[in-house]
Amino acid sequence: MRCRAWLLLAALLQGILASEEVGTDPLTNLRPDNVTGLIYYLYRWTGSYYNGSTTIRLQPQDNIQSSTCVGQGPIVVSFNSSLLAVTQTNGYLLQENPTGANPLAFNLKLWLEGLNLLPSENMNDGSTEDIQEISSVQMNTKDRPDDPTAAPPWKLVASHDAALTYSFQGYHNPNVSAQALRFNNTQCASLPLALYNGTLLGNQSSVLSNLSVTTEPRVRGIFSNESASLEIKGIYQGYSESGSALGGNVTIVFNGTIDEARSDRLMSNTLGSAPVWESTLGYTKTLMGETPVVHVGAGNVLGVGWGLRACVLGLVVFWGL
Repeated sequence: MRCRAWLLLAALLQGILASEEVGTDPLTNLRPDNVTGLIYYLYRWTGSYYNGSTTIRLQPQDNIQSSTCVGQGPIVVSFNSSLLAVTQTNGYLLQENPTGANPLAFNLKLWLEGLNLLPSENMNDGSTEDIQEISSVQMNTKDRPDDPTAAPPWKLVASHDAALTYSFQGYHNPNVSAQALRFNNTQCASLPLALYNGTLLGNQSSVLSNLSVTTEPRVRGIFSNESASLEIKGIYQGYSESGSALGGNVTIVFNGTIDEARSDRLMSNTLGSAPVWESTLGYTKTLMGETPVVHVGAGNVLGVGWGLRACVLGLVVFWGL
């Protein structure tokens, strides 16, 4: 019985002092800011991270192009370097907008192979201009929302499908800016013609006569402690640097596997459908996969973690990074 009491006290002390040590606000869901080697602009939130590939498939419906772009068939573009983050919702949203906040957040990042992801100055910044993202939250710039009652870019609902498997689905909010998307048209011969910048259309009017927009872009995903998949469907409208227009139905598909070193442990929610995580990275493990070592001996000594030492009622707790 006394051993259980010591373990409980150790856990409470670790959570309290670790939070004070790194200066984190628990409502932001940010990781501790002293995890050695962590690229924070990619992995700063508590949640699951998946490495994989993304395929964009566009079926042109209205195609005003130069003669150097050939074919009217599907345009298929693959990004073999992709990262999907599924994370906890910002606590300020849940606190101040409990009925309007999403039950989770997702962020899909795409970039060309060979891009140097390491920040030039610090781990909080990176090659953000060379990485495009589709996100339900401002992952890189906002710890606390300017307006917690504002409508999210994507409106989501979650399902608890199995013990450690969750899914979500939803639609892009028509009252916020359209989702941007850019890619190289593989049917074009030169870069000025191939590079298209555009958006996924919602209630915005299209200037391409053959496009019929009847619904907002839709998203659905499923994820676990092993893998994740994501699918987005909508209507795309974009323009090349030379002024050529391109539009049609687009499907974006991501498939990936868990990055265990940079992910927290997904847990079963016995009370609802929203996913829950055990915050581990920066608390009970490092990027090297270390875990606390617990020793209980005759002197009632308990070791948990690395570095910092406290002694309370015969209990010694070690932790840190």
